Amino acid sequence: MQKRVNYLTQKNCRNALARPPLDPYYANAPLSEDDAKTQQKETDLCLTDYQARLFDAVKYSYTYLFYDSLTHDFEGAEQNSNRHRAQNRIPNDNDIQTQDIYNAASNDVITQIYQSTENANKLMGDTTVEYLPITSTKRDNTDEAAIANRPPLKGKATDQVKVMKVTVDDYNLDIYLPNENNYLQNAHKQTSALADLSSTYELRLSGLNSVSKRPGLGISLVASLDDRYTTTIRQLLVASLSGRLTNEDTNTDDSEPSSRIYPTGHLLLTGLIKPDGDSVLDALSSRKLDIHLYNPYQTESVNILNDDYPLAANFSAGYGLWLSENQLDGVGYLNLITRQPDAQLPKLFMLEPYDPDKRVLIMLHGLASSPATWVNLTNDILNDDKLRDNYQVWQIFYPTNLPILENRYQIQQLINSTYQQTDPDGKKSCQSKQCDYQS
Repeated sequence: MQKRVNYLTQKNCRNALARPPLDPYYANAPLSEDDAKTQQKETDLCLTDYQARLFDAVKYSYTYLFYDSLTHDFEGAEQNSNRHRAQNRIPNDNDIQTQDIYNAASNDVITQIYQSTENANKLMGDTTVEYLPITSTKRDNTDEAAIANRPPLKGKATDQVKVMKVTVDDYNLDIYLPNENNYLQNAHKQTSALADLSSTYELRLSGLNSVSKRPGLGISLVASLDDRYTTTIRQLLVASLSGRLTNEDTNTDDSEPSSRIYPTGHLLLTGLIKPDGDSVLDALSSRKLDIHLYNPYQTESVNILNDDYPLAANFSAGYGLWLSENQLDGVGYLNLITRQPDAQLPKLFMLEPYDPDKRVLIMLHGLASSPATWVNLTNDILNDDKLRDNYQVWQIFYPTNLPILENRYQIQQLINSTYQQTDPDGKKSCQSKQCDYQS
């Protein structure tokens, strides 16, 4: 086996990756052409070596976690039918530390893949990307399909769809997404298999009474869609001065309730990396990694080497991001005291992809308020397994400077329109007593 040079321990590598000096003169002083080329070459070697070590960390930790022993890989060794680790044993310190290594390495690989495929400043080595076409005669690209969360391909929503192939040096990485319209909408555009991706390791969720997590295997992620709607204090102030909200299409007719229905703009994901191979030696020598991104609402466990393992999730992450982006407390007060050039009508926000098998909780705030009123209650629903599995939350946001009867009429029209899109047959509608109001 060819010996790999450990660039990370060399002085030149440490200097290439070091933070620039704090003194602005030295930090901004341009390098000579030769020095710049040398530094770039050293940086590329360092990053390539770091990436290879990340892949090795994934493979070695995966092998330790999911294979019972090495004996079955060697010629003449006794084949043990119970080759996998017993699931009922108490994990020791080595198991916990190894899972931490697997999660940390997987987190870096997945987030760096996104940044390397989306940005000019690649964090990986020689990277090439191939976007795979998603074709089906059953596809429904309408807004109603996105809201209703209908599977765009044949099969179940829990199925995995291969949407992208990434080559990093001599490694081949295949990317899989859930077979759901919401999660595949970026793949439709053939520009990315991953939306704006954030790891929950890097998120600081403030304003929540607790964080709802499901322990298990994998990395909790949030994909933020580019077309998500946000409403902030800055937008309201700009609207007061310029006559319109900066992020709204001026051609949009807000008088139509359907234009004010917003499916969730933050999709929860759990990432998992599986080296190719059915034996220890195959997994350790593999240059092919399968990266699976699951919808944790739909998929609670994953099968690895014929054993089922619980899938990790952070159910508060998407809600926490939505709260931080929309600045709801301040917007509620400004809606009451500011005069808008055009009357702003009520809006409906879904906090997760629509699920026809869950009852709907519609939360309606009061005067000079906003959906921030329901932060703790909503988060408690997400934090309870039974409630989370059986209920989904819709938040109504309306300006309290409109007449009460006008608001009442517009809110009812908005709810009716949402059910016409999500449940056109009327099987799950409020008329069938499948929704509850909180106000």
